[in-house]
Amino acid sequence: MQNRPKHLFIVDDEPRIRKVLKRILENQDYQVTCFSNAAECLASLPDQEVDCLVTDVNMPEMNGVELLKETKKMSPELPVLIITGYGNVDLALRCMQAGAADFIEKPLDKDVFLSLIQSILSKTDCIAPWVLEKLSRVESEVLGMILSGKSSAGIAYLRGCSKRTVEDHRYKIMKKLGVKNIIELVQIALVIDEDD
Repeated sequence: MQNRPKHLFIVDDEPRIRKVLKRILENQDYQVTCFSNAAECLASLPDQEVDCLVTDVNMPEMNGVELLKETKKMSPELPVLIITGYGNVDLALRCMQAGAADFIEKPLDKDVFLSLIQSILSKTDCIAPWVLEKLSRVESEVLGMILSGKSSAGIAYLRGCSKRTVEDHRYKIMKKLGVKNIIELVQIALVIDEDD
């Protein structure tokens, strides 16, 4: 089903924010399902095909970081975009370490938001499914960062680990995929569209 519209989950306890994000995304032909809390989202996750989850951080009962962690247990490859009105470096690092695809602050700029969504969705489209099956969740995330052009030092900063740890992940990824260098890694990891 290559032609189905991309399906996004939006989780925010503010009805106005849900309404605005839904309208912005539907105007770009995305399918959107909104939830007012994390529990409703988690209950629907196993039954629906979802391409990206967008969640606010500050919500009652279960916050966005907790939702991110639970989502990664259920669906490790699902990209999660974190939105917050109270951004800081510590929060951004916690989100990235928990596996967030990216982090954006309110008030949202429509064009920046859409560009981020498109970038996240294009990354998930480009990695061959069989590649992800061979890798652990952390290795898949590190591979995604490598393919988006981030350096080992940059990945280490975002993940809150040492550069050496990132190099170890890179070595394991290359060994599992049977490649000798980064060029081969990029070539084997990316899906080649046969129609091109």
